Amino acid sequence: MVIIIVIKELTPIELLKLSLEYSISKKHQKSLIERINKLERKPVKEDKPRKKVQATQESFL
Repeated sequence: MVIIIVIKELTPIELLKLSLEYSISKKHQKSLIERINKLERKPVKEDKPRKKVQATQESFL
């Protein structure tokens, strides 16, 4: 059996959105929203291709 694992690095916007999802403080949420909006207005650089890693069941033993 072959298990394929895809590892993806989060972009700065994805990290901020994830932080926003779990943020409790209203002040922190407001700051995160402002930072997300600021980043979304900037032109986005071309994303790096996703790294694919093949792992077999034996490699987990």
